[in-house]
Amino acid sequence: MLHTKPISTPCIPNTRLSLHDGTKLPDPHAYRSLVGALHYLTFTRPDLSFVVHQVCQYMASPTSVHLMAAKRILRYLKGTLHLGISFKLGPLTLSAFTDADWAGDPDDRRSTSGLLVYLGPNPITWSAKKQLTVSRVLRKDLVVKFVSTLDQLANIFTKSLPPHRFLDLCSNLMATVRSPELEEGSAISPALVKQLHEDTRVGMMDCKKALSETGGDIVKAQEFLRKKGLASAEKKASRATAEGRIGSYFHDSRIGVLVEVNCETDFVSRGEFFTELVDDLAMQVAECP
Repeated sequence: MLHTKPISTPCIPNTRLSLHDGTKLPDPHAYRSLVGALHYLTFTRPDLSFVVHQVCQYMASPTSVHLMAAKRILRYLKGTLHLGISFKLGPLTLSAFTDADWAGDPDDRRSTSGLLVYLGPNPITWSAKKQLTVSRVLRKDLVVKFVSTLDQLANIFTKSLPPHRFLDLCSNLMATVRSPELEEGSAISPALVKQLHEDTRVGMMDCKKALSETGGDIVKAQEFLRKKGLASAEKKASRATAEGRIGSYFHDSRIGVLVEVNCETDFVSRGEFFTELVDDLAMQVAECP
């Protein structure tokens, strides 16, 4: 890696790592050592938080794809050794920014949250972590629906404070203590979502919504999906073929397949089926005179 070319980005945009990408490494020790060292760099390089968080998730069973992603971070570091955090004079105003993707992990459909806190013009804390799917309240019939940036910020700076100190800090910051927004309904088990997905072949996010609407009852969830008209990937593809919305074309002696799908369902979970479908259609086109 000492003589590799530097690169301008730490990861390829709009790509997601998965547990099943690539082949397993015979000796994961080198990968774990590399990722562990990269983790310490995030203390002074907030631009690495997201990508390092991604590669850290696969330390238990890393693959060749995960190793390539970690090596790409090294190439990025080689070209950005001059970057770092510089602290400047400025007003002591506290500001925070949060964001999250939506069901970004292709394996368990959890979202990843990002947080960046500034004191004046200087960043003082930052993080990127996967959201939990378990309930954050004691009652099993309540699920956290929304937590504001202010509440997250107060949680960071007041974890070790006794209650009276916490109230004093909120008063000095002129911040109102608010409870998280809650909604009725038990937290849906990922195993239950996977079971419904395997039974109906409907997208994972649609299955999760159906179970949430029906209180976790699989039979009622199947009926909910039927009434909503959410078909499986196989049914959609068969319907599209019958309606002539899947066709083949020739371009520069290359065989391609045009597929129109409904974007409301989960495309990632249908990847294997559509790959087989495209391969079969390509073979049919190749055999045509």
